[in-house]
Amino acid sequence: MSRYLIRRVLLFIPTLWVAISLVFILFRLVPGDPARLIAGEMAPESVVETFRAQMGLDQPLPRQYVQYMGQLLTGDLGYSKVFQQNATDQILERLPATLLLALAAMCLAVIIGVPAGVLSAIRPYSWLDYATMALAVGGVSLPGFWLGLMLIIGFSVYLGLFPVAGFNGPAAIVLPAVTLSAHQMAIIARMTRSTMLGVLGEDYVRTARAKGLREQAITIGHALRNALIPTTTVAGLQLGYLLGGSVVIETVFAWPGIGRLLISSIEMRDYPMVQAIAVVYGILMLAVNLLVDILYAALDPRVQYD
Repeated sequence: MSRYLIRRVLLFIPTLWVAISLVFILFRLVPGDPARLIAGEMAPESVVETFRAQMGLDQPLPRQYVQYMGQLLTGDLGYSKVFQQNATDQILERLPATLLLALAAMCLAVIIGVPAGVLSAIRPYSWLDYATMALAVGGVSLPGFWLGLMLIIGFSVYLGLFPVAGFNGPAAIVLPAVTLSAHQMAIIARMTRSTMLGVLGEDYVRTARAKGLREQAITIGHALRNALIPTTTVAGLQLGYLLGGSVVIETVFAWPGIGRLLISSIEMRDYPMVQAIAVVYGILMLAVNLLVDILYAALDPRVQYD
């Protein structure tokens, strides 16, 4: 396992390098002059040129790229002229809010999605199965921004149960977490149902029934553990999606996370901040994928990493 972890960590480097390079190149192809946005529309050209020189935008693109990669190698994510702050400080200030929202949504999706999938599998083609799968289809189909707005109107504006926006207490995380988890909850429920149906038809399950074991013990102790292996993969991938997909939800609920910071940085053409956030997202995604592989070995002892 230790050799496998070392190889995976070493593979992080070229993967992250490709992602960072793509963001660096693509973002500079977007129309708009960040120096002009910072200086203001009415600023004289000399002021704009001064800002452009301070940001290094007056240099050829290859030289900008080499300088940026050199900064990254020293651990410097850049300095934001828009926020007048190091990108690292700004991200560290907002990262806990994004992680809290993503983990809350993931826990909610697993706590509801897995039991819903199991209940559908042990009672296939019943009214419970049809109702659960209908809700799952709705969760996959509904756009997150629309669902968030409907929850705000219903539970915040009319009922007054939760705050409309912001992060000012435990109640403020409920609606964003429900909105963000709806899609993942539906996917996990459908995957759990599918894998449980396959596992419940295996020979070892029929043998357990023939030995007189209770159905609850068979379902939880024998079938569910094996059914959770592909579900773990899906859940891990969905956690990565939650980290990146929280951008829209953070904007809808004015959540003070790095997703909302990313939107503001893109609007202001804040190159250093966008690139820094891309680095953080890349590291988080790679870490989640590595964690999923480790959980595979914990759930299935047959998995061996050479």
